[in-house]
Amino acid sequence: MTSSHKEPDMVLEMKDASNRTICDLVFGEATSHAQQNQQKKNAKDLVRLGLNLKDSLDNIEDRYGVRDAVLTGAHIVADNMGIYLMARCGNIYLVSHEQDFVIPDSFKSILLMNSQYKAFHELVLTIHDGIAPVLQAVGRTGAIIPNPTVHMLRCTTARSPEFKTYLRKG
Repeated sequence: MTSSHKEPDMVLEMKDASNRTICDLVFGEATSHAQQNQQKKNAKDLVRLGLNLKDSLDNIEDRYGVRDAVLTGAHIVADNMGIYLMARCGNIYLVSHEQDFVIPDSFKSILLMNSQYKAFHELVLTIHDGIAPVLQAVGRTGAIIPNPTVHMLRCTTARSPEFKTYLRKG
């Protein structure tokens, strides 16, 4: 759990064999089509996203001694998703806006996403490399089974009324 006043709309948590949360790896904040022009809400979501990423990096360092993790955040506004990466450099936290993606609204638009594939593939590799030190450190503690399965990663999505509304309208 982070120190922000509201839980994030989306969290990808790493779980141990007894289904307890080990750490949070990815966060997301979402805004529905109806609220997409509310700049104050969108700005607050970005701040909350940054706070969640920072708190998770601190937790990973405190629990596992990993200082070189890179975590991912997604800021979704209507049908656009911005991807952000946060890393620690000494006592400074660096955030970079990596890429914007359009969320497909139909099978036809999925076919048009081919042009974004290379950028998306590179982003996936960057995310993998960013969380690899965390997975290795957690594995050394014996907190997870040596060969983690997909069941140990859980994405919690419908945590807020805004995101539930987004899902219904999407």
